Amino acid sequence: MRLRYSFALPLLALSLSGSAQTLNQGNNAPVIGEVFIQHRGTYIDPGAPGTGQSWDFSALQATTTLTSTIQAAASTPNGASFPGATVAASAGGGNYMYMKITSTGLENVGVYGSSTVMAYQNPELLLQYPCALNTTWTDSWSTTFVSGGFPIARAGTTTGLADGVGTVIMPYGTFNNVLRVKLTQQYSDDIGGMATVDYTCTNYYFYLPGTHMALVQTNYLTATTGGSTQTETYAAWLDASNVGITEAQRHAIGMEVFPNPATDQATLVFSSTGGMVALEVTDAMGRLVHSGQVQAHAGIVRHALSLEALSPGLYQVRLIDAAGNQGVQRLVVE
Repeated sequence: MRLRYSFALPLLALSLSGSAQTLNQGNNAPVIGEVFIQHRGTYIDPGAPGTGQSWDFSALQATTTLTSTIQAAASTPNGASFPGATVAASAGGGNYMYMKITSTGLENVGVYGSSTVMAYQNPELLLQYPCALNTTWTDSWSTTFVSGGFPIARAGTTTGLADGVGTVIMPYGTFNNVLRVKLTQQYSDDIGGMATVDYTCTNYYFYLPGTHMALVQTNYLTATTGGSTQTETYAAWLDASNVGITEAQRHAIGMEVFPNPATDQATLVFSSTGGMVALEVTDAMGRLVHSGQVQAHAGIVRHALSLEALSPGLYQVRLIDAAGNQGVQRLVVE
């Protein structure tokens, strides 16, 4: 008996820890009212870990498409069954995935299906915030539910590791400064004391700054019971029309500014392939108040920006490399 209740809803996913590709609640978590179009198709090997990788998903071909809307958990018909959930992602047909989002991470609180209510007694940490290259976590979780008239106790452990940074090649374009997170879920179902099903699910999520859902993900699941093993694999990815995709292509330089707010000086951290990078600072009216050049080496670059000539207020800091790629961040000067 094989029971795997999950939807092709990714771990809807930059602070600073040595890399400009850092996930946090503010720049990565889904927002109520957002609508995501996600395709699903044949599994593609997720490639190698490490820095400076190029992951090629240009051959992706969709077999199904899902439209998911992010709602307040309390606004759904079944929200009361998932205390602690802050948002719910619809999966069509009255199905929802319930999540709790805080500054420390994104948790799976449960799933409501057409015939199953799976509320987690101990939520599952799907993504830890902040998350940068080499961030890792391990979380134990559990849930009990009824399916097909059978009581099922499910318990397991999830381990996450941000294991790579690089470029993702999609059918509709190339995206730089992507952070890859490997999520391994190992869990078992005790089906009324009559049978046990053991699962191992290895997922890779490719997160792009500027979007609130993984750009692409690969899923590899094995389920073993009674000495027999079944396998399920697929890839899922965002449609090019989703909010943030076009802007991410235009603003391809992963960039952070800290501290923010700042007083006398701020540090810019960005990724570069090397060469001269133009620097512009504009005020809240769009007027250019500072310009210069940064000689960048290949890799992660840090540049000190003096703020002594700037009055207190809101500014926009922009970097532009020789290929026209941009990185933009807001900066508050106090």
